[in-house]
Amino acid sequence: MTLEELKIRLDIPLEDTSRDAKLKLLLVDAIDFVVRTCNQTFLVNDVVTLPPIAQNVVAAFVRSELSGNDGVTSESIGGMSQSFESSDDRNAALTSKLRKVGLIRVRFTPFGGRRNGTY
Repeated sequence: MTLEELKIRLDIPLEDTSRDAKLKLLLVDAIDFVVRTCNQTFLVNDVVTLPPIAQNVVAAFVRSELSGNDGVTSESIGGMSQSFESSDDRNAALTSKLRKVGLIRVRFTPFGGRRNGTY
């Protein structure tokens, strides 16, 4: 997923480069989240190529990070109150989305007396 694709998904004009440095860092973080959560690399010809639903998850992750409400679940100011999603809640919701579409692979770790891949 490129920075340009991310900006389109987030409705950020391509010519607006004021946040590109931060967006690039968040894009790396979000792709890492998807790769680790799904337990697969998504490599095609040595390039990480995410399926559309995974790109949607990356954009949601970045959108959440840009909101700047990390760790705040609710706040009240002058009689008005707002509730926010915590990063743990966000990660659980995004993981659920990836699981529902079958992108999460289970890694089995052998234990017991089995060795050298003979099971």
